[in-house]
Amino acid sequence: MSRKDRWIFSLYSCWCRFRSAPFNLSEIRKRPVRMLVCLPSNPDEARKAVEIIPELVACLGAESVYVVGEPGSVTHCDLADETISVVPLDRTTRRWFGLPSTRIVDRLSEEGLNFAVDLNPCAELLPVVLCLRIKAPIRLCLQDPHRERFFNMRILLADERSAHSRDTGPDRPQYSGQSDPPLAGAPASPAETPYTRLLRVIQSAAGPPSRPRIST
Repeated sequence: MSRKDRWIFSLYSCWCRFRSAPFNLSEIRKRPVRMLVCLPSNPDEARKAVEIIPELVACLGAESVYVVGEPGSVTHCDLADETISVVPLDRTTRRWFGLPSTRIVDRLSEEGLNFAVDLNPCAELLPVVLCLRIKAPIRLCLQDPHRERFFNMRILLADERSAHSRDTGPDRPQYSGQSDPPLAGAPASPAETPYTRLLRVIQSAAGPPSRPRIST
């Protein structure tokens, strides 16, 4: 991340510190899902991430989905589903300093999106701020310290759990403040990508509320 992006991130992090609200996982099942999916900016990663979108839509019962990403990423999004709309993040969708333009924010906000998923493996300025600006109450990403104040659901993959435990220590709380704890992934097989593991966690979490799989 560039110095400029880190500076903007720090400003938004302070803003989110006072605006983030607690999130109850059971909200997923209380109303129809209208979802934003941000593809990885790397085309090779985007190709892997696109594969989980149909099952992600199915497990959440999403009635409307907007997939956004860099022009080179959305070329892989050839999904035969009338509920899915693809929006390239070209020059008209961003300001000169990297933030999403008013045009793209207004366009997506008008759709009443209530679930935002950032599939970028690491924090990137435009998708993070876009997920925040559309005011989706449910915002999900892979676990990343740069995104903790922006997303109220973070997926902690199985192969990251031991490292995370070493960082936090046995006597220190893993998470504090208003953000929810991350959902914990099941043991991974060598053939799985982070995106398929993320899908498995969401499928489990979107099941009966009496059987959540949350790391505490």
